[in-house]
Amino acid sequence: MYTCGAVCWRAILSLASVRAGHATTSVTSKFTKKKLIELIGDPAEATRSLDQFERDAVALSKKYPRLLLRYSGQWIAYYRGKVRAQADSLESLMEKTDGLGLPRGEMHVRYVSPVEPILIL
Repeated sequence: MYTCGAVCWRAILSLASVRAGHATTSVTSKFTKKKLIELIGDPAEATRSLDQFERDAVALSKKYPRLLLRYSGQWIAYYRGKVRAQADSLESLMEKTDGLGLPRGEMHVRYVSPVEPILIL
């Protein structure tokens, strides 16, 4: 089965209107509701996963000042309300999280820094 992160779930659920129990016209020609469920899994589980991802995002933002004191200059993996791993490099962090069996599409990965990144859009 295809594994999908929370953003992917939101797009698929929105596109297919699985929660409403029917597919939209744009996907009806290619996929039935049954086929979509086979591809993405249980819609209720997808919704729970998305809700948890959103709760974690809010909690991570609220906890950031405390995380900064403890993890400044490190990469962290935040999953289900806790920092599950930390490392000096992204590669090392991903090795740790893979070893712990954390789903990449459902955890938040951040570099903890007191300096705000400059984003060029």
